[in-house]
Amino acid sequence: MTQTKFCEQACQKFRAKLDSYIDNELLIESNLEMIEHFRRCTSCTQEAQERRDVRRRLRDAVREMPVPAGLEGRIRDRLRQPKQPQPTKVFLMAIAAALALCSGVVGLRDPSSALLRMAFDDHLHCAVIHHPTPRVPGEPNQLPERLTGLASLVQQHVPSEFSLKLAHECQDQGRSFVHLTFRDGQHLMSVVITRRERGESLGNGIRQATRDRYQLAAFESDEFFVYTVSDLPAQANTDVLAQISPAVQTFLAQVEG
Repeated sequence: MTQTKFCEQACQKFRAKLDSYIDNELLIESNLEMIEHFRRCTSCTQEAQERRDVRRRLRDAVREMPVPAGLEGRIRDRLRQPKQPQPTKVFLMAIAAALALCSGVVGLRDPSSALLRMAFDDHLHCAVIHHPTPRVPGEPNQLPERLTGLASLVQQHVPSEFSLKLAHECQDQGRSFVHLTFRDGQHLMSVVITRRERGESLGNGIRQATRDRYQLAAFESDEFFVYTVSDLPAQANTDVLAQISPAVQTFLAQVEG
């Protein structure tokens, strides 16, 4: 009884932070605690996946809903008007709700932040937490035959002090990734590739982002997103992506061809 009660209390503690975890609002230490708990608790893992599924369905439903032309502008113009002497509570709640809906639609229609976040998550879960090792010692390249040459190609274009620790395919939150992990003794770096889904885009050029102590750089090709995620300085991490991008784009185009 005591053990069961303790486990329930632990789950309540982690579930209270579950939405913040999904929104990537927790510090990295708290993220690591959550991930460790998921490894031991199938119930909380299932709860997290169900909440993600609900969010995804809501996002898809909102994307299909047309936004009235000029809605956001009309709301903001109304908010800029001089404050009434005694505005009613209902009026303020209506304005707040409308603005939240408008902002939500705008945010959900721009998935770039989620596209960056998923590469951070894959790096954290796969390379930092689980740090999988080659099934055959001394043979880090575990990519399928059609992608085998990618590992040696990327190795030629990353800084010489980085060595390949593992190249494999993995999944995170239902999405498939090609994941190459490199180390130089002090730093850990991932090259992450995933196929673009319909409607997804990061825009032109290289995108950059920071999460805790990790740096991310990304670009898109016709069919794929390519990322570098590392604990290198931001510019150094971006330089690696710039160095590998021509060769990686050519390789992926040949694979698709």
